[in-house]
Amino acid sequence: DDVCARGREAAPAIREPMRLWTYAELLHQVSRVGSGLRALGITRGERVALLLHDSCEFAATFLGAMRIGALPTPLSVLDRQHDIKALLLNAGAVAAVAHADLAPEIEALRSEVPTLRHVIVVGAVPEPGQLSLGEITATADDECIPADTYLDDPAFLLYTSGTGGAPKGVCHRHATALEAFAAYGRGVLGLGENDRCFATPKKSSAYGLMAGLCLPLAAGASTFLLPDRSR
Repeated sequence: DDVCARGREAAPAIREPMRLWTYAELLHQVSRVGSGLRALGITRGERVALLLHDSCEFAATFLGAMRIGALPTPLSVLDRQHDIKALLLNAGAVAAVAHADLAPEIEALRSEVPTLRHVIVVGAVPEPGQLSLGEITATADDECIPADTYLDDPAFLLYTSGTGGAPKGVCHRHATALEAFAAYGRGVLGLGENDRCFATPKKSSAYGLMAGLCLPLAAGASTFLLPDRSR
């Protein structure tokens, strides 16, 4: 919102190898995702799992869920099915948004996750019982009033890699990205609106999410995402 309010709607926000979203397009998609999730009955504090490749859809869904006060919960696309089940159960996820090639991992264990009300698919015609993110956003309201959240309210949930035991959920505040930008994005990297960023770690990791999405967008810069990059 802030970047568009500064008159930079046409500035590039997210680049993929064959696609580019401006800040105006990003805000449009974020608002529609938020409105769509809200229309499904997803409310403040509920967890929305993201099993998505690094992509424009990841950004729109992550930010759209945050916009309505829900907690986006990125999962690694490298996780095995039993790991995904454990994380969905631990998070109490009410919805899972997955790219079409990853959706079968969710669908196969759906009946074992009692909190999971919706499986939303990106990039293909959904199977019976699933929803299409494209169809949701096509009919969603362009206006999505942000939830009345505070800096210390929960914003998103990330899981550790589990190298020292079972993965642990770490709940981050809305202030996390702002503080990281002030201390590291601006304070160390000196990020500005004319910069282009590329962070190799997946956006399901803390560093990948911050360096590859949150910090560039906070600076009004552009970030480059590789959807087909598994590692």
